[in-house]
Amino acid sequence: VMLGKIDVYENPKNHIYLTDGQQRLTTLFLLIGMLNKNTELEDAKKYLISDYELEEGTKTPYLQYAIRETTLFFLQDLVNEYFINADQNQDLKSIKKANWYFDEYNLDPSICSMLLALESIEERLKKVKNKVAFCEFVINQVKIQYYDVENRQHGEERFVIINTTGK
Repeated sequence: VMLGKIDVYENPKNHIYLTDGQQRLTTLFLLIGMLNKNTELEDAKKYLISDYELEEGTKTPYLQYAIRETTLFFLQDLVNEYFINADQNQDLKSIKKANWYFDEYNLDPSICSMLLALESIEERLKKVKNKVAFCEFVINQVKIQYYDVENRQHGEERFVIINTTGK
């Protein structure tokens, strides 16, 4: 199943930066996080954070944002404190009451959007009978095509053209 296309560039090696497709990739990341929380499959966790980061590093997840520091901190805590270490029965409402959730997160539009997306994902997952099979499907069958834009400048130019002309 092809989810769509993202535009990326790589610099330095193995550090991939998005120039288009952030919302799509974030939604997929949040879905995998919720599936990890609901199934506790090791296969899902390895798409959220590396074993090294989880056990010995700074606990930084794979998905990071360079726009606002609050978003970066929120994602790190969301992965470590909610997707991986929280009780399966802990619901989304508990996030805003958690000791790792700061009031300033309520002012970050990316975090607010992620919380809304998580609510939608949680509601839809309630209807999924076999969450383990669905998680395996998402991990093994969902594909994203990417286009290497070579560098940031070319990626930003492409983004502007695509989003102003639709082509």
